[in-house]
Parts: sequence; C-alpha cells; structure tokens
Amino acid sequence: MCERAGLLAELKHGAGCRIDEAAEKLHRLSQDIWSCPELAYDERKAHDRLVAFFSQEEEGWKVDSHFKLDTAFRATWGPGGGDEGDVVSVAFLCEYDALPGIGHACGHNLIAEVGAAAALGLKAAVEKSSKLPVRVQVTVLGTPAEEDGGGKIDMMKEDAFKGLDVVFMAHPSQEDAPYLPCVAEHDVTVKYHGKASHASAYPWEGINALDAAVLCYNNLSVLRQQIKPDWRIHGIIKHGGVKPNIIPAYTELEYYLRTPSRGELPVIKSKAEMCFRSAAMATGCEILLKRHIKSRSHHKRNVLLRLKWSLPKICSSTSCEMPRWRSCMRKTVKIWGWSSPQMKRFSLMDPAPQTLATCLLQFLGSILTSTSALML
Repeated sequence: MCERAGLLAELKHGAGCRIDEAAEKLHRLSQDIWSCPELAYDERKAHDRLVAFFSQEEEGWKVDSHFKLDTAFRATWGPGGGDEGDVVSVAFLCEYDALPGIGHACGHNLIAEVGAAAALGLKAAVEKSSKLPVRVQVTVLGTPAEEDGGGKIDMMKEDAFKGLDVVFMAHPSQEDAPYLPCVAEHDVTVKYHGKASHASAYPWEGINALDAAVLCYNNLSVLRQQIKPDWRIHGIIKHGGVKPNIIPAYTELEYYLRTPSRGELPVIKSKAEMCFRSAAMATGCEILLKRHIKSRSHHKRNVLLRLKWSLPKICSSTSCEMPRWRSCMRKTVKIWGWSSPQMKRFSLMDPAPQTLATCLLQFLGSILTSTSALML
C-alpha cells in the first residue's frame, strides 16, 4: 500500500509540474479558440489550432489531422512507462464547437484546454516512471459538433473509439458535483404548409400556417403540466411568415424532447406528436415532421465504480481534493469539472489542472494495479 501511494505521489508530481510548465501556452490555446467561435462541423480554426499545438508546439505526438471527420483529429503518444506488460490506452476528449449567437457560452474552449493539459500531464508522468505494471498509451481525440449534429455519434459509427480502454473528459459547470445527468434526447423539426393570401383583401382564401405554429406551441406549453418533473420539452419558431399582410403559407418549429432514460422517450414523443398534428388539423394545414436520426441515449451512472474510486481513503496520503467520477459507457469515464462566472477570462490553469491531474492520476494509479478493474 505504501509503495503504491509513493508511486501515485510521484506520478501526480510529474503531471502537475508539466501542466504548470505549459500553463501559458495552454491558456493561449483556450483564448484562441474562445476568440473565434465556430459552429458544428465548421470548426476550422479551432481544429487547426489544436492540430498545430500537438504537431508543432509539443514533441513526441503522432497526429492524424483529419481523423474520421474533417474537423476531428487524433494525437497519440506511447506506449511508455516500462519495457514490458500490457498496454492500457487512455484517451482525452477535446470539444471546440460554439453556440450560434453566443459563442463559447458552454465553455468548449475550456474543454479543449483541459483535455490537452491532462494529456500533457499524463505523458510527462508516464515518461518519467518505469515502475508502472503496464505500459500506457495516451490519445487525444478532437470531437467536433457536440452542440449540433452529434459528432461523437458519427465518430463512434466510424470506430474512432476502438481500442481505447478509458476515455476522460472534463466539462465546466456552475457547481462541483459527483454526477451531472446526461439525459436521452430526441430532436424534431415541425413544418406546417398552408396557403398564402392577402391578409386584408382576401384572408378567407388563406390557410394560416402561423396559426398552426402558434397552436402547436401553446399545445406543448399546456402539455408541460401533465408531464413528469424530470422530462423536458423546449423549442422555438424558426420561421413564422414573410410579411404581416400575407397569410403565412409556411412555418417551421424545432423542438428538443428530453427524458432521463431512453425508455421514456417514446412516451413523450407520442404526446408531443399529438400536439403537432392537432394544430394542423385545427387549421387545415399539412404537416411534415422531420425526426432527427441521431437521438441521444442517456448515460448510465455506474455508482459502484464512482464510489470505488472516490472514497476518501484514496486521498489519505495526500492533500488532494476528492475525485469526482461517473461512468458514461463501458470502458469510458467522464470527469465533470469546475465553474467560472466569467468564461472569457477564466483559464483552467487557475488551479483546476492540478485538480484534474490529481483526479486522473488517483484513478489511473489505482486502476493500473488491477487489470480486472479495466472492465467497467
């Protein structure tokens, strides 16, 4: 036990020193991404900046600039940490797409920064240690289109995560929490087709698609009283007409439906669809529902895993904070991070990378001593 604690302290020190050493350029990386927000699948500058970081500013990384998707990338190092033993492949995810109109309000520039920081820290720790029972390969995956389109789903379909044993990701939040729910989601676009006419001269000749959109919106607003507290329905009217003196012939709405589990999605989808169709029936409009193919499943919470690796005894020999873990899929672990009210000025160098390195290496230092623990 003492030997393992000593090795863990050594690894943490090596990771922390490397992250501190790279603090300024990691901060610049984050700010460069923040200052030029780009939407899903079009993250050209952010992608190129991260590729340059691992291929030009850092040594030893093998970089695939366009891995599976045009704005995705993969950087790999290793295996290192010894001459013998099995290889454990550890990966970190970087996100870098922004939101329309409000830029990086979700902090994806910070996700990119902390993913890069953790990878540098782990690489440095493994390079300096020959005592690990297994060899470690470090991978950084750039995963575009989180806000829209489902980039990770595309990458999973292309086997981008194949061969990885453990995947880490940090996400900024307004609070520290051992678990933040990732719910199942279904996106749907609702289109109403009516008939245009002059709103003053011949309004009776028209079929008002805007009336259908308003009824649809109100139907769903009334429905909320009858749904479970942890279900969510939220949407917008994307197109509401052309001019006030023209009866709108076309309107379009977009809705997100969310439930804690995928099993509940069909229920809320059925209720919402009745609201969509009844609005069309009441106004005489035709309706077209465009259901997005990439429905997102909820992430299952692995309580036993979280308790095993976040017990206070892991921190007994150090002054570190307790790690905050959750399992989101087999052989994949997600770290939920920290917060800042001022995203623009916030850098993860202050002092969150130390926390991340501590959490990461506590978990990794323990998991490497028990190969059975790799099967989550």
